[in-house]
Amino acid sequence: MAVDATTFKALGRTWRFKFGWAAICRLEERYDKPLGEIFADMLPGITPEMLEQPERLMLAAARLRHSHLSALIAAGLEIEADFDGDAVAEIMDELGLEGALRLIFTGQQNDLPAAKGGTPKKAPARPKGPKR
Repeated sequence: MAVDATTFKALGRTWRFKFGWAAICRLEERYDKPLGEIFADMLPGITPEMLEQPERLMLAAARLRHSHLSALIAAGLEIEADFDGDAVAEIMDELGLEGALRLIFTGQQNDLPAAKGGTPKKAPARPKGPKR
């Protein structure tokens, strides 16, 4: 398994993984929470730094629901119409825990809006309407 910023290999093919707006919206709609709360709930106490500290990662993973990891992976995949939950499970089997977490954290760091240029620009002022 090889992971880079947005692609990885599993099941004999290259997949594209992206936490773009579509993925964020899929997660927020499914769990009825903002993205930050979803990550906090789904990855309790797990940080990117733990990928380099296997003992800490394994201790923290005891509180992790693997179905949540699968949901995060599924949300970030650019999927075809025939894609199903079994395919996500097969991908997860090939990635393993560390590979799945590395992919999620890489996607989170590279694809979320604030990660691509710091602070989002201020929204333009709304045009003033006629006074009533």
